[in-house]
Amino acid sequence: MFINKASTIVFQGDSITAGNIISCNENSLGDGYVFFIDTYIKSIYPEYDVNIVNKGVDGDSILNLKKRWKETCVNLHPDIITLLIGINDIWDKYYSDNYLTDEEFLFHYDDIICDSMLNGVKKIVLMEPFIIPVNSDMESWRKDIYSKIDIVRRLAKKYNCTYIPLDSIFGELCTIKGPEYWSNDGIHPNVKGHFIIARSWLQMMNAWI
Repeated sequence: MFINKASTIVFQGDSITAGNIISCNENSLGDGYVFFIDTYIKSIYPEYDVNIVNKGVDGDSILNLKKRWKETCVNLHPDIITLLIGINDIWDKYYSDNYLTDEEFLFHYDDIICDSMLNGVKKIVLMEPFIIPVNSDMESWRKDIYSKIDIVRRLAKKYNCTYIPLDSIFGELCTIKGPEYWSNDGIHPNVKGHFIIARSWLQMMNAWI
């Protein structure tokens, strides 16, 4: 397993990661994939004293994440960080004036990874953004989601990060059960979808048995 017995693991991202986190409780893990990962590790590996921290923030884009990176990640001195970010950057293209180009998205994401490595993070896990197209209108996002996925893949390769292809995973699952089985709105997974993310992360960390 790629997790030491006293690891601090910080999960970063937007509302998918936050998973209904209780903002006034710094120990809240939400009720999504981070909660499932924490429960699994502490149940299957009770001899481990792993500290899992959820710092997902509803609505965050890559720029929001970068602005709070030092306070909500670097200062926690994590051994492992996991990032799932990008869907709000795509949302901003259609519904906001704060849209970043792919080049700007790449620049800020690269900065976050470099800063993490310079501050002693031992392992970085990148999860690609995804959509679960519950309606035909969401298919128009495909070009944008693929461009963000390509950026995250390139960064994972450049910095030798662990990479989890969530869009591909959900795409395959949607051929077995339709998108509505995994998500109500196409962006936020339901309980079954969050379990899939948790399982995928645990498998890539060699923790799933």
